[in-house]
Amino acid sequence: MVQVYSLQHLFQLIDQPKNPHEFYSESSGDFGIDYYINRITRFTPKENRIICGFGDEIPLYGLNIEEKTILMEENEVILFLYISHNEDFIIERWKSIGDVLEFMYSANGIQNEFWGDIGIIDKNQRKKCYVQTQTGNFVTKDDITAKEFADLGSAYKIELR
Repeated sequence: MVQVYSLQHLFQLIDQPKNPHEFYSESSGDFGIDYYINRITRFTPKENRIICGFGDEIPLYGLNIEEKTILMEENEVILFLYISHNEDFIIERWKSIGDVLEFMYSANGIQNEFWGDIGIIDKNQRKKCYVQTQTGNFVTKDDITAKEFADLGSAYKIELR
């Protein structure tokens, strides 16, 4: 079974309000779709030039131009990475939720201080990311310092709901 995402639907999922206990609860999200489209195209609502095309632009890989959709295989997952210091973002296709969790526990995952948000889209839903201590307390990105991340795998549990 193939999953289908329009760009608008994808950004609606990414932009959903967060629960206060989610790891990235104070980060990203709630900007609005126009914000993300502007980051891709540099188009602003008051701009005169709405659409233009130049041959040297990098295409949006995996985008079906005819149907304006992104097609994903059944087990594939979309990973949204928001770079807080420059407001850029990356949207990647991953083979499985297991691969995404492995990334989240790695030094490049939630330990990376430059990510302002990591969003996971699976089966047309945004997964809420919670991080808990061994005693069951929820922690957010603001609660954790790099020093506390030293033994992430044994000290914290990442849960996607």
